[in-house]
Amino acid sequence: MAINPINYLSLLNIIDSIHNAIVAVDQDGIIFIFNKASERVFNYPAREAIGKNINEVLPFSGLHKVIKTGESHIGRKFKIGDNLYVVNRTPLYYNGQIIGAIGVAQEINELKNIADELENVLALKQTLETILEAGQEGYMVLDLERQVTHANKAIADLFGLKISDILNTPIESITKNPFFCEIPEAVNDIKTEVIEINGRQVVAFKYPIVKDYKLLGGVIKVIFQDVSDLLTLAEKINQLNSELSYYKNELTKYTTQQFTERKIIGNHPSIIRLKEIIKKIAPYNTTVLIRGESGTGKELVAHALHVESGRPGSFIKVNCAAIPENLLEAELFGYVEGAFTGAKKGGQIGKFELAHNGTIFLDEIGDMPLAMQAKLLRVLQEKEVERLGDNKTRKINVRVIAATNQDLEELIKQKKFREDLYYRLNVVSLYVPALRERIEDLPLLIKHFIDKFNREYRTKVTTISPEVMDIFMKYSWPGNIRELENVLERCFNLVEGKVIAKKYLPPYLLANELGEGEVSLGQSLPELIEAYEKELIMAALAKTKGNKSKAANLLGISRQWLHRRLKYFNLHF
Repeated sequence: MAINPINYLSLLNIIDSIHNAIVAVDQDGIIFIFNKASERVFNYPAREAIGKNINEVLPFSGLHKVIKTGESHIGRKFKIGDNLYVVNRTPLYYNGQIIGAIGVAQEINELKNIADELENVLALKQTLETILEAGQEGYMVLDLERQVTHANKAIADLFGLKISDILNTPIESITKNPFFCEIPEAVNDIKTEVIEINGRQVVAFKYPIVKDYKLLGGVIKVIFQDVSDLLTLAEKINQLNSELSYYKNELTKYTTQQFTERKIIGNHPSIIRLKEIIKKIAPYNTTVLIRGESGTGKELVAHALHVESGRPGSFIKVNCAAIPENLLEAELFGYVEGAFTGAKKGGQIGKFELAHNGTIFLDEIGDMPLAMQAKLLRVLQEKEVERLGDNKTRKINVRVIAATNQDLEELIKQKKFREDLYYRLNVVSLYVPALRERIEDLPLLIKHFIDKFNREYRTKVTTISPEVMDIFMKYSWPGNIRELENVLERCFNLVEGKVIAKKYLPPYLLANELGEGEVSLGQSLPELIEAYEKELIMAALAKTKGNKSKAANLLGISRQWLHRRLKYFNLHF
């Protein structure tokens, strides 16, 4: 058969324009078509391929097998580099005889990606359907024509139907209830109602289905299949709230009993005056600076101010000396997630925010670093805090009470304390006298601690011996009331009977009775104090079974200071 050269050239141009790779061979396997797409796919020039045997150019092609067997290869896959192809190979016939074969290859990477994505979507659809079927809630989806496109078994059971009875059915044929029959009218049209289905009251929600700001239909969800379930849950919540309110009230009563000004023990004129001032200034939001030696009861005064104020918020204590400088800002003001390395997920609220509508007690304010003093001054002036890593401020209503045993005026001279912060804190200054300044109150304090430790140790101690009282009255009590409490607790660990005798006192108190010569022959007062301190630490750790945090609290010192003293005394617990 004669072939028109012009038609043949036109055919080759058409084949070259096709995106798929096309290779054709005659009955001897000689290539006579190798289009431009084949050049790209197989990286082989057409001018070199045409006229060669297919096995020389593409030994894996399989076209020679098609010629030999006459059987087509449909949908065969092969890979070149990262690209995946599918090829169809078919024989060429003329007058019923095989005169060659042709292969057409198509890249299917994109098709495979689409197929994978479709498979993922189908898997997700199955997962969502499983979730919807597994729950107790009923779901129904309506399109804009009010046809039910999806429903789960829970809602089908509610209507007393099968899912197959509901799907692709107009909602009006299932129920006439307007809540179900009316689809949402806008993209923000969300409704909730208590409705009746087959004699049962249920709580139902209706949400719009929105895509690209266009309304596509609605979802109806029934979260309680019987309102009685909801009422039962509400009753339980009310009961829990009542119990919570009760315990809150009991805690408030306990706190009030523990920390009112009446719990500040003493009849000395300075103490009576202190109580009067507390009652007078407590109702106001005035900043207060409490001054006095360590162990005099400054925290008790701060608690009394808070309780007498009637402020509904919490009393939050911050020991400015116990928190490392690099953590103090985060403790006081809080931080957001990612504010610094090691920041907790979700961030953390600061002590000032915790004290909102309440009182924050800044103990050992004289030890606050200068950089933090500037930030504290801003909080006091602006009444707002900013968490670390955040760019927004939060308004707070907090009463600030500060305390110190240091000479702030001297610290100001040494440029260790800001003068402007001092005047901001020192609006009202309260002085808590040292125990030696009101030694007349000692018997009252002793009775108070005897009653306290009798309750804790379940003992029946009634008093201290006259000898012990004489020693106590002559002693200067440098550790003040805290020292008195520690001495009496030590006695309670040793006492046998109802009277605390001289033999139960720590050695350093007995040293006061020694004559001058006796002291020089024995231990010095600092040595005796150290011996007693070591004894107290060992007793506290024994009582708390080696728990250092509890022992530090029992001794009224920080955990860091306890670790230092343990190392100093070479004690191992």
